[in-house]
Amino acid sequence: MNFKFAVLTLVASSLSVATNCQAQSITPLPFGASALAFEADGTLLVVGSGGANSVLSIATDGTQSTIDLEAGTSLDSVGGAVFNNTTGRLLVTDNEVNADGIGNLFSIDLVSGQVETLVSGFDFIDDVAVRSSGEVFFSTADGAGAGGVYQAFSDGTTAQVVGGLDFGAGLAFDLNDDLLFQDLNGTNFTGTVSRLSITETTGGLSFGSTEVLASGLGAGFDLAVDSEGDLFVTGSGGLFELDRDASGAFLGTATNLIAGGFSTEAAFFSPEITFIPEFGANQLTSLVVAVPEPATASLLGVVALGLTIRRRRITC
Repeated sequence: MNFKFAVLTLVASSLSVATNCQAQSITPLPFGASALAFEADGTLLVVGSGGANSVLSIATDGTQSTIDLEAGTSLDSVGGAVFNNTTGRLLVTDNEVNADGIGNLFSIDLVSGQVETLVSGFDFIDDVAVRSSGEVFFSTADGAGAGGVYQAFSDGTTAQVVGGLDFGAGLAFDLNDDLLFQDLNGTNFTGTVSRLSITETTGGLSFGSTEVLASGLGAGFDLAVDSEGDLFVTGSGGLFELDRDASGAFLGTATNLIAGGFSTEAAFFSPEITFIPEFGANQLTSLVVAVPEPATASLLGVVALGLTIRRRRITC
């Protein structure tokens, strides 16, 4: 098992399970989920750590179908996943069960199941994210200041862009295409969310300063950004939203939207956050968080729209 997964499971073992909340919708799954990713059309890809039959496609009408990986390949201990709109392939980080934390970044063809290794040999590889301009980044959860965030290049080389993390976790990009990343403190097991500014140059990307958006959080596993720039995190205690003031600036604190034991991966497709409510759960939870466009709002109805407006007061 991924070492960070094992650590966080122990941290969350004493927490209670969430109660029912009217804001939630539940999707049952045929296997335990490890990671989530949305395609551009809203198709949800669920990745498990269960061998060759461990990628599930859920269409917008709810139809589920399994994507079988090519013969001889399997996923052992998945860290994260993202759909790469540039290549039309699913990127998955996975740690080898029999290699004590040696991790790989895979690119999966969703039609043929063909698996290509983009990056190999990283200790405790965790999440993966793709910038709108096509660049790929991944995190590592080595512990004791050895974790980091790396950019992966098409030739198989990598470059560290953030170092000194303990358990590097969730990755995402904000509305300005700056990198958001999490770190779980290896001493007190609290989470920090930071932002790394990025500028596009003729030679690629230029990385600027790092800003801490929130620290001391109970949640330090994954993060997702909605269409309004709101930032959501998962971990011990359930699903949280980082608090912002009227101008949109982050306040350094977070509000618990759905209380739970140990929520893991999260992904956003308007107007909902979908996340794994408990480690390895065989169901998903979705919560309306983004105020939809008027045409969409009419389809959702007045009740759903009311939930989006009051989303910071929805707790379970």
